[in-house]
Amino acid sequence: MDNRPILVVCVPEREADAHICQILSKARDLAAQSGKQVCAADAGIFDPERVRRFSEGGAQQIYFSECGALTGIRGYCAAMETLIRQADPEIVLFPATESGKIIAAVLSARFEAGLTADCIDVVYDAEQIFHFYRAAISDSVIANITGINSRISMGTVKEGVFREKHFADAAEVTLSRTESDAAAMEFLDEILQKEPAAVQESQVDISQYPIVFCIGRGAGKAETVQKVYQLAENYHACVTGTKAVVDEQILGKEYQVGQSGKSVSPRVYLGLGVFGASQHLVGMQNADLVIAVNRDANAPIMKYADYAVHDDVDAFLDKMLAAIS
Repeated sequence: MDNRPILVVCVPEREADAHICQILSKARDLAAQSGKQVCAADAGIFDPERVRRFSEGGAQQIYFSECGALTGIRGYCAAMETLIRQADPEIVLFPATESGKIIAAVLSARFEAGLTADCIDVVYDAEQIFHFYRAAISDSVIANITGINSRISMGTVKEGVFREKHFADAAEVTLSRTESDAAAMEFLDEILQKEPAAVQESQVDISQYPIVFCIGRGAGKAETVQKVYQLAENYHACVTGTKAVVDEQILGKEYQVGQSGKSVSPRVYLGLGVFGASQHLVGMQNADLVIAVNRDANAPIMKYADYAVHDDVDAFLDKMLAAIS
């Protein structure tokens, strides 16, 4: 049995900490099946609060490279390369952020390791093999990918596909701190100017809402959409849509749930006229409660839902609005 650990590489941006903890929590699930240890690799200026967050999220050992403030990717990759060689993992997972993808690409080349991008699931099978799952062929199929001909398998993981958990054994985390001169690599980068990115008011993070209403093609009429917004306002819910609805420009791209959109994990997901294609289901599979309303009793989402309502969407909305008026 290969006892090499599962390693999660942290990225410098603190905004990605929740994403990293989602991956660490999934790694703990994989560790329970494989008997491996979950490790995290981080670098820069030591932050005890970040160590606490990652240990609560699932890290059992944290490798930290103390190399001061890093301003570029080159120095960070140099530090991570050293930590990966120290940890000697079987599998390395990265958050699929902009910097995470760059770091993953650089390190996979240095280790001559296979890299699967934008994973929506990672599975450990009975033959002791890790499988990466991601969408392929314009999001029409889910590909099952395994690493071959390399000692390490690597993958970047989409945000929101796994749920962050909190582990009681956080105080037992092992911390391995080393000093590094990775900052010496930073002279290759020169920052000419820094300015905050402009964020449009219309852009929202749909993954942060506890209640999500999702509009499918079966609820795409203008008057139906208006009813959905009216109902959502009463429940403080976020109105989202499937790929078909976004393609028809009923909603903006930032409101799309699914493989080519965003993943959500609300307490309640209400699908209105949603068919339930596989690329949509992977984006809401972590919802605590799924309610589906559809005239088609054979729609895939009706079998997936906790509560399946076989009804016309407009009729359902009219009843709900009447009940709360």
